Amino acid sequence: MWTPAKSRNEGIVFCHGWGGGTPYDDLLSMLADRGYTVLRFEQRGYGSSSGLADLSLEIVEKLKKPVLIVQGTADASVPHAHGKLLHQKLQSVAQHRSVEGGNHHLNNVDRTPILADIVGWFARQQ
Repeated sequence: MWTPAKSRNEGIVFCHGWGGGTPYDDLLSMLADRGYTVLRFEQRGYGSSSGLADLSLEIVEKLKKPVLIVQGTADASVPHAHGKLLHQKLQSVAQHRSVEGGNHHLNNVDRTPILADIVGWFARQQ
């Protein structure tokens, strides 16, 4: 969990694909620096959590808050089609950003403009 020094009284739940998401701690720190309280959600079966990994599209269909899906087109861990399917289920509240040539952790592309786009997206969710 990232707690800002000065809060905007807004929170973000960060869910990275199938698992924990530690490669995105730089993004979560950037968001906390901008006043958001950020929780990195660790799904069942990853990190120190118990249980088996499971993607339940039925659960996400009930989401009412804005969702941003960012995925590399060269993701070898989670097929790009999976992100598109998730977006289809959430079209009323979600936006999908494809990162051309990006791998699963987007560490093979310049992350600077991607992270800036994500931070900007959150700032526009008023």
